[in-house]
Amino acid sequence: MVKDKAIYEKMDRFIRLTSMGVSKETQLHVLQLLKVVVGDGGNEIFSFGYGTVKKRWETLNKIFSMSTRFSLQTIKPEYCNYFKKVREFTPCKFLF
Repeated sequence: MVKDKAIYEKMDRFIRLTSMGVSKETQLHVLQLLKVVVGDGGNEIFSFGYGTVKKRWETLNKIFSMSTRFSLQTIKPEYCNYFKKVREFTPCKFLF
């Protein structure tokens, strides 16, 4: 429930605009997939996403480490509230 009418109207407009051009069948299919993901707590999809982005981040770091013109900031590992443990930095860390 949204108490603020202005926010509700913005949300409603956003949903209408982002769903334009997407067939109802596709929307129902995605809804079924999301129900499966949420049904198991979503842990598998988040672990998969984290692993995928981590591999890509490591590849990107490897490429930039060979460059003399560009570099990436080194960020030390931090505690992940979602996975409840210390993890190496990846861009997807902020998704969890």
